[in-house]
Amino acid sequence: MKIQLLKKIPTYLKWVFAIAFLLRTIWFIVVFIKNPEGFFLYDSWGYLRLAENIYEHGIFSQGTVESGTLIPDLQRTPLYPLFLLLSSYLYLGAYGVIALQLILSSVSCCIVAFLAKTIFGNEKIGLLAGILLALDFPSIYFANTILTETLFTFLFLLAISDFVFFIKRQKNKYLLGCGIWLGLGILCRPAAAYFPVLLILILLMLKPVKNNAVSIVTLIATTLLVVSPWLARNYFVFGSSILSNVGEINLLFHTTASIRSIEESKSMFEIEAEYRKISEEQYNWHKPEDAIRFAEFSRKETIRVISEYPARFTKNYAGSFMFFFIKPLRSYIDQQLGLQHGYDPIASLTDERYSSLIKKTLDKSSLLTVCIVAYQSVHLLLLLGVSTLLIIRNFREKNKWIWLFGAIILYFAALSSITEVDARMRVPVVPYLAILAAIGLANFPKIWLIKK
Repeated sequence: MKIQLLKKIPTYLKWVFAIAFLLRTIWFIVVFIKNPEGFFLYDSWGYLRLAENIYEHGIFSQGTVESGTLIPDLQRTPLYPLFLLLSSYLYLGAYGVIALQLILSSVSCCIVAFLAKTIFGNEKIGLLAGILLALDFPSIYFANTILTETLFTFLFLLAISDFVFFIKRQKNKYLLGCGIWLGLGILCRPAAAYFPVLLILILLMLKPVKNNAVSIVTLIATTLLVVSPWLARNYFVFGSSILSNVGEINLLFHTTASIRSIEESKSMFEIEAEYRKISEEQYNWHKPEDAIRFAEFSRKETIRVISEYPARFTKNYAGSFMFFFIKPLRSYIDQQLGLQHGYDPIASLTDERYSSLIKKTLDKSSLLTVCIVAYQSVHLLLLLGVSTLLIIRNFREKNKWIWLFGAIILYFAALSSITEVDARMRVPVVPYLAILAAIGLANFPKIWLIKK
């Protein structure tokens, strides 16, 4: 029976999975040999502690009994800790979780290949899209870390696939699926919380409002149904039905701190220490309501600083937007391989001397990391170059699929760029860059011939 099912899988999908899984497994072996602890980054321990406390104490908390900090957590959303908890019930262990993520990441490449083939009716485009994603090093890297990127990318791809099927077949059952996957994606990473608004706008552009009413209600209701238990928990525990306060924390310690660091000629460390002092002296973290109060303070402080220095915010935002697309993974690599302790970026919004980036990369990185950075640069140049040419051509042809994938990319780029970004933020959009690049490569001579 299993053999018959395998025979039904198209050959191009088998190739995509094989290439993707092989590359991810090779990096797993490299990390396992060089630094077995490298699968865990700083944020990993928080997710693991959440899963452990759910299992042992029945509470969603990053604290410990010994330190007296076992209090409800509002910073993280629940899906990834529950994913880790499920893995522990299956006796997978940390390496088992990584193995599962290698499979999910490889399957994501297959989903991209199938999606591209389904939309454009061409296996060549599907194969190219899947392989381009399989070759993306940040996707390979984060499949080998205890972090949310791989699971979120997988869930979001499922949501987009169902949305595409709805557009093609006009059956609301696909929007039910889209809402479920999107809701789970939001519970994995809150960055997707505003994405249903974009999908609704796309629906309104495709059909008259009257015909879209049921579809829009289906999408909204299904997404809310998945997310609402978590919102209810936060309302009863914290007095506010918000997803998380991690956005406000990032605004304060990244966006606001970087602006003040430049404009007030202070180090980021000084600014962050000032805000930490405020959080310790003015807020009691054993009171759940103070998590909401600190989030409100963070929002107000961010608005105040941006209002005081609008030019600096605009310049930082533009720089961060650029970094979203072109910044390769570097510091994370040496950190994972045990060659460097802590995250130490060479390109930062608070350091505007970009001219010496190559020298700093050579000085601060291992030879392996330098080679991987060079590889990423070539891969990114291919993805971004071909995708950009395709989008320019599409201003005249107005292909709805190209606009859809372009809108997804722009959504994450625009949202992520509010704070300083790195290659980690780009992982969820590479699937759509890969599809666009595959279309351009499969029709390469045509994308140069832009009709006047």
